[in-house]
Amino acid sequence: MFFSAQAIGRCILRGLSAGALHFFALLASHPSPELRSIIALIPRVLNAQPRSTSFSTENEFFVAHRRWLQEVRQLRVEVDMLDDGDGRGEWREGLEDMMGVLEGKQDVIVRMCSDEEGGHGWREAVGVWGIWVNVELRRDDLT
Repeated sequence: MFFSAQAIGRCILRGLSAGALHFFALLASHPSPELRSIIALIPRVLNAQPRSTSFSTENEFFVAHRRWLQEVRQLRVEVDMLDDGDGRGEWREGLEDMMGVLEGKQDVIVRMCSDEEGGHGWREAVGVWGIWVNVELRRDDLT
């Protein structure tokens, strides 16, 4: 089965964590031990992402989200420490996209959405902006 790190990054971008988790499980046998170790960490961080509907107040959600971002920052440190050898090069760009989404980096999200075929990437960007970039975004902010 062929799949790419970019495809997994798009799953994460779109909030399709079940799909991404499936692909991460398949990567457990990747020949690079360093990549396998990082791939084992991403699902834990992805599963820990707080959902606003799980909290009774906005403040509780925002506190949980800030804590979660600390986990993402720690994962970034681990990704940055990967050695250049041992198969990392083929996955580096995809890992950077995954991390960029998790970190809420606007440029990464805009680029990934702009790459959407059919020229409808702006719709995707609007859909994911409140999940990854501005978790305080409300429907009224879009009018």
